[in-house]
Amino acid sequence: MINTVLGEIDASDMGRTLMHEHAVCFDVSLRNAFGKKWVDEEKAVEFIAKRLKAAKENSGIQTIVDATPINSGRDVRILKQASLLSGVNILAATGLFAFENFPIVGKSAEFFVELLMGEIFGGIEDTGIKPAVVKCATGPQGFTEINQKLLWIAGEVCKRTGIPITTHTETIDMAVEQQNFFDKNGVDLSKVIIGHTGDYNDIEKLSEIVKKGSYLGLDRFGLDEFNSLENRVNTLDQLFQKGFADSLVVSHDIVLVFDADYDDFSDFPQKAENGRTFDYFCEVVVPRLKERGYHDEDIQRLLVDNPRRFFEG
Repeated sequence: MINTVLGEIDASDMGRTLMHEHAVCFDVSLRNAFGKKWVDEEKAVEFIAKRLKAAKENSGIQTIVDATPINSGRDVRILKQASLLSGVNILAATGLFAFENFPIVGKSAEFFVELLMGEIFGGIEDTGIKPAVVKCATGPQGFTEINQKLLWIAGEVCKRTGIPITTHTETIDMAVEQQNFFDKNGVDLSKVIIGHTGDYNDIEKLSEIVKKGSYLGLDRFGLDEFNSLENRVNTLDQLFQKGFADSLVVSHDIVLVFDADYDDFSDFPQKAENGRTFDYFCEVVVPRLKERGYHDEDIQRLLVDNPRRFFEG
């Protein structure tokens, strides 16, 4: 059984699943200070639900993993309302992004492990909503002492609860180091998605990650500034042809409502309408794959079978 923001579902009911998206990313302190001037929750929910519903109707998307960690502005109440309105399952995350601020530095790793486990077993805040994944990251500063602390926290939570891990990386070397760190600390690597690996075209290093047991998150389709569509499709295809199809999951890393994108929330709807959509992989990438000889069962593998297997553990 898998935790969604509306309760448990069977993994076999996830259907077509996008494995790394973000419905909202807010600065909580600024939001608390300025309220609707910072973000209008009702309009945000309406917009998110509209995008999710369109993806369901146009491309058959039934589930998204919202990989927003606690300190990147996660809001499970908004996720719940958007799921109710759209009919799309949303899986929430616990965990911490790679911010080296005072609370992260000052408190012990074990203290954070207990906090995150509290969310997994008792629910997030007072909502009763339980996370399905642990999010962690290696940021621009690299493998600092604090970053290793944060990765250790995620690994311990995974080991103690069985909740799998999904990560953020910024270079192929970071991706390799993340996996090595988890391995050295006794984490079951089959419970780890090394994220944003579609940004990198080093097939040899990507292959080694798969051989050691983790999934590759080819999860930024449409983000051409990090890698071209042609490169992303070529990388997927090469990994597929090398026999690694069962270890690939796909997504877009879309942030639908991001408070850095507008000066005033009244500007938000117009700006957001011009952004990427959850249809991109199905509408743009799948036709390119079919031109290369891919069949419906291959697409099913990427969108349905692999996500299900990851969560079934």
